[in-house]
Amino acid sequence: MAVNLHTKQLAAIEQYYTLNSLVAGKLSRQFDFTGVNTIKLSTIVTQALADYSRSTGFATAVEVSDTVQDFTLAVIKAFNLKIDGVNASDQSGIKAAGPVMQAEMKEQVTPFFDKNALAKIAYQAGKSIILGAAASKANIIASITTARTHFTDNLVPEENRYIFIRSDLYAFVLQSAEFIAVDTSVGDIAMKGVVGKVAGFWVVETPFSYMATKVSFIAIHRDAAIDVLKIDQARIIDSEDFIGKKLQGVFYGDTFIVGAKAQGAYVALDNGSTAEKVATPTATQGTAGDVAKYTLASGTSGSTILYTLDGTDPRYSASAVSVATGTVITLAAAVTGAKFVAKKASMLFSEVLTQDCPIT
Repeated sequence: MAVNLHTKQLAAIEQYYTLNSLVAGKLSRQFDFTGVNTIKLSTIVTQALADYSRSTGFATAVEVSDTVQDFTLAVIKAFNLKIDGVNASDQSGIKAAGPVMQAEMKEQVTPFFDKNALAKIAYQAGKSIILGAAASKANIIASITTARTHFTDNLVPEENRYIFIRSDLYAFVLQSAEFIAVDTSVGDIAMKGVVGKVAGFWVVETPFSYMATKVSFIAIHRDAAIDVLKIDQARIIDSEDFIGKKLQGVFYGDTFIVGAKAQGAYVALDNGSTAEKVATPTATQGTAGDVAKYTLASGTSGSTILYTLDGTDPRYSASAVSVATGTVITLAAAVTGAKFVAKKASMLFSEVLTQDCPIT
């Protein structure tokens, strides 16, 4: 007699492994984009102290100046899924709308915006370095301590410092005597994903795939970056086109470095990763008869040059002028502290060139 084997579809659906947001709560969300997609942030420029004269009193009064930085939202993502009721009836009910929505959020939305935030911080960081040697157990703490020194020298507050460190390098940190493990699995959202503390930074072990190419770690003070999610909406609706459900979501936001606090964003690249950072630009003065002309160039093909003549950092200033590599600009009068930087998509900013013009 024949034996007929039966098959059965389990009334459950497996999801991929997921993480809660690693970035949430660790960056600033103090700015309001309601009704607009661009905001302008003004920063007051303070005045250096001068001597007070017993005979003439104060030095000449100087108007308080300010710098302006524009933040424009550029990332809009969405999903549009359907669950056909007839098909679902033949699948043991495994595609219930609620669990499917939860899976979409955890497996697609949260990782995307975490990766976007970390990439934007890396590409726009106020300070970027290339490690002088391959990271190891012997040198990883020294590399992190260098970031700490940078923060301290630039007066970055001691509280709310985080370091997102790539998972393979965290293994070295974990073995170091300086690392202090902590349990932060519950409580403040800013501590979600934090695994310990080292050199004054709360440590966030970060999946290799979440980091931009060749980024070893990112040290960040919470107020140095703005994390915006202006629209964060998802819905489950009954379809009018078929028997079943539609699952839809729209997410509109972005991440920016605050120029005035940019030194609180520090990124370290793997040893030898020169191809991931744009080459520092040059401003070459013309010869006799053309001394007011400067040719702007960068060794990175396809890069763009940003420059300012008012002393502001072109990486973040609304007054920055953008030109193609090879452009010749004319400066009719002497300019003190002109600044030049080169940028290219999916690469770290170059170092900033500061130069008095004309060159003497």
